Amino acid sequence: MASMQCGGRVSSRGDARKPARSPSVAVTAKSSSSRVGTGIGGRITGRAPKLADPVDFESVGFRFDPANNRWLRDDRFAGKFDQTLATPKSGTPYVVWPAIHTLLVSKGLRSVTPEEAQALQGQGWIIVDVRLATDYEQVHAAGALSLPLYRYVEGTGFWDNVKKAAMAIGFAMRATERDPDYQSKALSVLKKNQKLILMCSIGGTLDTLVDLRKGVKPAIRDPERAFGRESRSLKAAYELINAGWSANNLFWVEGGLQQWRFRGLPSEGTKP
Repeated sequence: MASMQCGGRVSSRGDARKPARSPSVAVTAKSSSSRVGTGIGGRITGRAPKLADPVDFESVGFRFDPANNRWLRDDRFAGKFDQTLATPKSGTPYVVWPAIHTLLVSKGLRSVTPEEAQALQGQGWIIVDVRLATDYEQVHAAGALSLPLYRYVEGTGFWDNVKKAAMAIGFAMRATERDPDYQSKALSVLKKNQKLILMCSIGGTLDTLVDLRKGVKPAIRDPERAFGRESRSLKAAYELINAGWSANNLFWVEGGLQQWRFRGLPSEGTKP
């Protein structure tokens, strides 16, 4: 239910306007893991993504491939479009995933394992659960704070009702939409630039190289991973960076709550 440009350039602003000209931030591609679980003195520093190509605001372009229903990196489109917003028929406009991915990589966002997240929590970092509030109530990481990125559809217009009916009939689920007030809600319950660990159900990835046989064969390119794999925790990181957070004060949990629970870490809720 969304219309969007077939190609685009990235903007670091949520309103998708052309950013002021400044020296670009480049991230060198790596074909092997750049994990740094702990640094000097045992400090947890997380893992940077494994990239097939450098990421640079001035040179990254993308286009949507409707035949395969995926985004492709296509630097021929770099600088040709300022618009990076998708406009759904139900809900508010949102920044498309390739632009979010480029911003997060360029800012240096890093991930941590569930065990590292728990260790950071013991050092005063806050785990922020960005799943729906109802999902949080059922089960969440012990001590986590709920700050949902999505909400149930609130509109009553024609397309809002179509979306609600489609989700109810086809999936027996309530329709959801991005919360347009996420940034202001975050600033109302958190201290600006507070140290946060973002957690959703699955985690997603910023990696654009796929390491199927670690230590046996080099990582490979995968068209499905031209911009990693989106998730709510990564989208929430984008919103918080635009709200004033430094990427140095943000981590996201690899594998999300699924991995947290699989590894036997403490959970709370009505169905822990």
